Amino acid sequence: MHRTHFFRNLTLSSLIGMLALAGLDCGRKPEAKHYPLHGRVMSIDKLGHELIIDHDSIPGFMEAMTMPYPVSDNSMMEQVVPGDEIRADLKVEGERISIDKIEVIKKAMPARSCPSRCMFRKLESRCQILRL
Repeated sequence: MHRTHFFRNLTLSSLIGMLALAGLDCGRKPEAKHYPLHGRVMSIDKLGHELIIDHDSIPGFMEAMTMPYPVSDNSMMEQVVPGDEIRADLKVEGERISIDKIEVIKKAMPARSCPSRCMFRKLESRCQILRL
């Protein structure tokens, strides 16, 4: 009888140990992968904390496309304007993707505005000013 209890307790202890080890493995974060990203900022979504980027192909990860990317630090949104050409570090951690570092490699051309004299011309001149 003692021998049966011994093996049952040993089996139960082994099972608890394996479950504990499996639980530790499940709680571990997936290792982050980093990919270089090159593209152009199309727009900035400050409420969503995202940059919408038209980017080149990212070898080993995705084809060229335009899509929103969350930023890991909101100050990155202040460093860029739409039209800026950028180089960035794309961090992929499991299902989570974010821009980890960003560098402007070519500033966008400043928007041209219609001269102020055009603003008040007669309607016949048909000068239209669009301000975004």
